[in-house]
Order: sequence, then C-alpha cells, then structure tokens
Amino acid sequence: SMTAPSPAFACDVLVVGGGPAAWAAAAACARAGLRVELLAPSPEPSWAATYAAWVDELDLDDLGDGVVRRRWPSVGVVAGAGGSRRLARPYAVLDNEALAGVLVTRAGEGGVVVRRGLAVGAVAERDGVSVATERGVVHRAVVAIDATGAPPALVRAAAAPAWQVAHGVVIPTPAGGIPGAVDGCLLMDWTAVAGEPDPQPSFLYALDLGDGRTLVEETVFAAARPLAASVLVRRLERRLAELDVPVGEVLATESVRIPMGLGAPRSQAVVGMGAAAGLVHPATGYSVAMSLRTAPRLADALAAGHRRGATPAALAALGWNAVWPADRRRVRALESFGLDAVSRMDQDALGTFFDEFFRLPDDDWAGYLSGTLSAAGVAALMTRLFRRAPWALRRRLAGGDPRSLLRALGR
Repeated sequence: SMTAPSPAFACDVLVVGGGPAAWAAAAACARAGLRVELLAPSPEPSWAATYAAWVDELDLDDLGDGVVRRRWPSVGVVAGAGGSRRLARPYAVLDNEALAGVLVTRAGEGGVVVRRGLAVGAVAERDGVSVATERGVVHRAVVAIDATGAPPALVRAAAAPAWQVAHGVVIPTPAGGIPGAVDGCLLMDWTAVAGEPDPQPSFLYALDLGDGRTLVEETVFAAARPLAASVLVRRLERRLAELDVPVGEVLATESVRIPMGLGAPRSQAVVGMGAAAGLVHPATGYSVAMSLRTAPRLADALAAGHRRGATPAALAALGWNAVWPADRRRVRALESFGLDAVSRMDQDALGTFFDEFFRLPDDDWAGYLSGTLSAAGVAALMTRLFRRAPWALRRRLAGGDPRSLLRALGR
C-alpha cells in the first residue's frame, strides 16, 4: 500500500490539463495505486481537434475498438514522380467522445478527484509541489504533471522552432472520391498548385469519413513562419478546382496549429506529459498515440518511486526518465536534425524526399513515424535514405543544422 501523503497534501499526483494526455496520465496513475487529482479549466473533456493515428500505435486490446471512429486499411501518398502510392498500413481517426469516456471512467474508478481551475504557476518545495490557479487557489501534491499542451503552463520549455498549420473543410463526399486517395484516405499529395504566388510548400490531406462527408485539408508540413490562413484557404480552393473536386456545401471547417521540432525538455520539478513534454512527433505533428503509450510507463515509475519513499525531486526525475528515456532523447535530436533539413526544402524537393522516404522498407518508415525506432535505428534509416537519394536531394539533406546532430549524439 502507498504511504499516505502528509496532511498538507490532498494527493500524491496532481495532473494539470484537460486533454487526452492529462486524462491518460491521471487514469494510469490511479490504476497504479496513486492518489490523484486532475486540475483543468473545464472538468468535462470536450476535444474539438481531429486526432489521427496508425492503428498499430493504439493498444485497442486495452482501450477497446470503440475509440476508433473510422479506420482505413491503406493510405495513399502522392509525392515526386512516383504518382500515387499505396501504403498498406491501417490508419485511424479517433472517436474523441469514446476515448474521453474510457479515460474518464478509468479515472473515476481509480478515485481521481477533479478540480476546476486554470494553472498559472508552480513552486517546488522540499516536500512537494504547489500549483496556483488564476484565482489564487493553491493545490499541493507530492509530484505534479503538466499536460497542458504547448506552450506548457508549468514546464519550462524552449519555444517551438517550427509550426505545422492547416486549413481544412468538411465537404459532401464527391462521387469519384479524392484523386490519389486509397481506400478513401490520402495521407499527403505534394503536387504543386498552379498559379500559386507564395512558394512555401504545402500538401493536401484528405479523409473520407464514411458518413457522406470528406475532410480535405491544406497543410504546411513545418515552417518557422507559417503561411497565413487566407493563403491556405485560397490554395485549398485552387487545388480542389484542379482536381475537379466539387466543394458544394462546406459542412465544417478546421484550423490546425501544431508546434513542431520541440526538443525533450530538461528534467525539472514539474513532470511534463503529452505536448507539454515535447511528445509531438517532429515528422507528423501527432502526439496522442505516443501520450497514450507513455502514460502507463510514467505511472509505473512514479508508483515504484513512491513505494520506495523517494523524495519529490527524485520522483520528478523518475517521471522525466519514464517520459524521455536516454535513447528517446537521442532519437529526438536526430528527428530534429531531419526536420531542420526537411523544413528548408521547396515543393519539388519535398515531393522527391517523401517519394524516397516511403520507398524504404515498411518497418523503417513506420517505425520512424511512430517514434518506436531506437537512436541506432533512426541513424541507420537516415544513412540509408541519404545513400538512396538523388544528388540534388542529398545536398539538401546535408543542409540540416549539424549542431542539432551533435546535440543528438551528446557531444
């Protein structure tokens, strides 16, 4: 059994945030036997974003198939001179309400106490952490987890070097589907849009949602100065016109702004989780599947430390090591090096790059996009890709900032 916290503490773990990462962490910590509180501005989760993942990244035996709203057995990619390519890797969009239901139910079963408030600061003390809300209420816990997204409310982290931005509309599914889509899913189409004055590259992402509606989204992969929303709107309209896709009625719109290239923050008194911990993948902008996978590891580390009577500082260090093991930190620096090189490319170079990338063995590109390769595996993949690339692309790949590579390798 756990040692009871001192009377000043309401809980062992205070999770700050209201998104999937926060609820996953709270549920996992409660499952591990810790006394947990969750602090969020709105205690009832309501997530508007479209969360996607590769099906093999999700532990559906644990979460249940109900958390998947729609799945596609394969996806299409249009890049470079290769035309449309089929990637036989199942892809899914999550059912936000169902996922929230699973996590909230688990948190409730584990006795998680939900508090309403917006966290604005944290102070590390000898025997725990105090988290203050905008109304001056102080919540104390042995250890605090910041899962407030990016930029984080409590974790000290560097600013994102790049952003992924997108403008999407949901339209009635066209009779012929979206050109280039496979099984109703188009992961990316890097075809340039004719007559577009802004040279910054972007791609089309499209999902047939299966209910007579299709999401089409113009996306900038990663840029230090993202395209204005108005440019994305215009480019999407032009692209759909070129593809002879009738828009008809716009049923819904979606705006996306995701921080890219976040490094692993330094270990500190408040443990990060989800996007607040930099878990956004630098090649995809995805973080939910990684957060769901990380939550049990984080909870087990904190519970084991708690049972040993570890100090709050030691618990925080154990938490950070669970979220960012040493090899994952090396992987992230390699990923950041790759992002740095790719974010400098123009439309043609990006098309060639992704054409070559998806020619790699499935396990290679899939492992890279899921963040499951070791640092040695990522380095081998990068070497293989460089050797296969045409000379013009090699020059661009070599243009990544070598300082980030040296940081990756801990030199």
